[in-house]
Amino acid sequence: MSNNIITPVDGSSGSVTDSKAPIPKSKPAVKQHSEFFFDNTLVAIQVEDTLFNVHKYQLLKSETFSDMFKAPKAEDGGPEEGSSPECPIIMDGVNASDFVALLKVLYARNPIIFPSHFSTHQPEPEASLIIPAFRLANMWNFADLRTFLLPLAEKHLSDIDKILFAREFDIKDWLAPAHIRLCERQEKLTTEEARKLGVDSILLVARLGAQGSTKSVLNPGYYCSGCSDFTVFYLALLQMSAVKVIAVAGATGYVGRPVVDELLKAGTFQVRVLTRKSGVDGSVVQDFKARGASVHGVSYEDEEELKDVLKGVDVVLSTLNAGGITGAQPNLLRASKKAGVKLFMPSEFGDPFEGEEEAEIFRAKRDLHKLAKELEVPITVILTGLFPDYCLVPVMGWNFEAKAVDIWGTGDEKITWTTMPDIARYVAYVLGHTPLTGLQDQVLGIQGDLKTANEVVALWEDKHKTKLQVTYHPIQELHDRIAANPGDVLGAVMRETASGRSRVPEPLSNDLYPGWNPKPIVDVL
Repeated sequence: MSNNIITPVDGSSGSVTDSKAPIPKSKPAVKQHSEFFFDNTLVAIQVEDTLFNVHKYQLLKSETFSDMFKAPKAEDGGPEEGSSPECPIIMDGVNASDFVALLKVLYARNPIIFPSHFSTHQPEPEASLIIPAFRLANMWNFADLRTFLLPLAEKHLSDIDKILFAREFDIKDWLAPAHIRLCERQEKLTTEEARKLGVDSILLVARLGAQGSTKSVLNPGYYCSGCSDFTVFYLALLQMSAVKVIAVAGATGYVGRPVVDELLKAGTFQVRVLTRKSGVDGSVVQDFKARGASVHGVSYEDEEELKDVLKGVDVVLSTLNAGGITGAQPNLLRASKKAGVKLFMPSEFGDPFEGEEEAEIFRAKRDLHKLAKELEVPITVILTGLFPDYCLVPVMGWNFEAKAVDIWGTGDEKITWTTMPDIARYVAYVLGHTPLTGLQDQVLGIQGDLKTANEVVALWEDKHKTKLQVTYHPIQELHDRIAANPGDVLGAVMRETASGRSRVPEPLSNDLYPGWNPKPIVDVL
């Protein structure tokens, strides 16, 4: 038999190919080095009336610019912003001199030695560049640059400039020691220094100096050794007068809306409104934004997203509704821990809930307290009793229009009543006038009025000169109702009230707001 040899044929030409020809190897994928591949693309930027051409890799260190470059390009076929001096990115609200300072600091580092981050080994910038460079690094979120510049500011700035710096960038820990050092120095304030400090700081330094000793030294408690209690009082006043950054979750709800309104009226807070992304364009949220609040659309299921939104926040004020208390609030607490929040105020604003465990709403509140303790996050609980304009409604047994009332139990149990506007005023005042350390892990019980259900009936009848038909029901009906549906929030609140547990216990914390004049319940009947 003859050997049959199959010879490969090139299908495209029909020619015979060599079966022993080597098969070419594919080239390995080429990747850019993470540190030593520089993008020399130039980005045109206009600040005021000055044009700049800046390397893109420098701007990518900023979260703001990085997000800007990732945004989808316009589909109109026109030139891309920043692609040329004829089509620059225009930065409004920025001084050209500040931008120059930022660029000098960015370009001062050697990119060969410090390719992607700021190092303690690089040359220190001139002292005059620190504040303007930090200002823009803070505005545009150059995180590494902020970290690099902050200790340099502490090292090189005078006490006068440290106070101004601390005010501008909300660095509360710098305020007290800087004022005390001014109190202790031998030289009097110059006219220029006094002008920069302002009246409040001048008076504080003068009073501290009058009460203290010129030979006193700074001790770990930040007190002059020769100063009286007046010093302690003024330092506490100084600390609590610094602007607090407050994030409000559930800002458009029954509790959240009036609270945000009062915080904005105060004019002393930076308010961040947290709302689900679907609600960002709502009229209430946009009104808050127009009045100075920053608006953040969030997913309460995403802890990392919440953490990023809460960075720099002093107080997280949760005003989430019942569904949020049982669902979103634990994530909000965990994110607060990760973000370094100083105080968490859970969505309580109601009864002490010391009754039965089977109601989901109360179990969720207790579980959150346990979680806060585990995470070591300080909390403040505000107990208010019932909201009369929310609870005196037909679904809870109060049908004034039909002149019919249903009461469970005897109706003789004392109930704390506080209106929502009064609660909102109280919250804003206390946050603005109490050091955060004085609020941590505290229960603040407040009370607008104290009346039984039967007394409310009598007040309404006297005010409207009309009798009400009152029907009494056994509390067991509410026990059965909760057993059948542990998620029944209204039933749970009604059972607390009927069982005598809707009275906020003494001592009350009304006196934290001197002159607080909450409405009696008769005013809303």
